[in-house]
Amino acid sequence: MEDNKIRLKIAGLFTIEGALFIALSVQFLGFILPLLFVLPIFLSLTGIKYGNKSGLYIGLGMVPLNFGVVSLWFRYFYDIKDNFTDEMKTLSEVLNIPYNLIRNLNIIAISLSIVLLFLSALTFILLIKNKNKFN
Repeated sequence: MEDNKIRLKIAGLFTIEGALFIALSVQFLGFILPLLFVLPIFLSLTGIKYGNKSGLYIGLGMVPLNFGVVSLWFRYFYDIKDNFTDEMKTLSEVLNIPYNLIRNLNIIAISLSIVLLFLSALTFILLIKNKNKFN
């Protein structure tokens, strides 16, 4: 019973992690990459939930991809931090979206990338720590 609770906790964390990966990777990697990873995310989620080794391995394989998406967002923020206002104004004009909406969406996305970083690290640690609970 204890094994099942741990696996369900990891599955919940992985669900949030997968949703953040899909949401945050679209801007830099296009819409095809997140669509390609819907099936592996779903397979890993069901594998983790039921304690299969395949779910464990696919879940561990998603961690470097999540770190890659986080690093893209960090690099983007680092590049625009000096002229954040000008960059947001330019995006606002090009996309014809109000300035406040663009600014808030970028701040939310950068914040969510920090959340994705911590969730990926936590999921990785929990998967490695509890790998003997998968058969």
